[in-house]
Amino acid sequence: MSGGGAILRCYSGLIVAASAHNFNFGSNHRAEALAILKGLEMTIKLGNDPLQVESDSLNIINLLRSNDPGHWSIKNIIADIRNIQRSFLQVQFQHVLREGNQAADLLANMGVLIENQQIWTDNFPNDLCQIVQNDTLHC
Repeated sequence: MSGGGAILRCYSGLIVAASAHNFNFGSNHRAEALAILKGLEMTIKLGNDPLQVESDSLNIINLLRSNDPGHWSIKNIIADIRNIQRSFLQVQFQHVLREGNQAADLLANMGVLIENQQIWTDNFPNDLCQIVQNDTLHC
């Protein structure tokens, strides 16, 4: 089983929305790409431009920065990400270390435990709020 998590924050680092997803099966690369796709879909609904997309998967970030369509197993997901990317004025793909991606990692772990997906726009999980609070203190 694999899970994915996405978190949308405003410029000051506060949570705007978050989601946890159960992807049922697949590689780590597939889960990372799907998490980015789900995050972008969530962002379109809520509107947030310019956008900085962060992931601890250097391979996926490098792929999204290039024109490479990606491995056959994820090329449709990459194509969907690129199509959604056109909806925004500016999207920057940024690699972060796993330590800097704790909020999304927590959500991904939660995703494995749920049936399909969970999206929050308020009443965020306490563990998530604690991670984000610690992040904003270190800015």
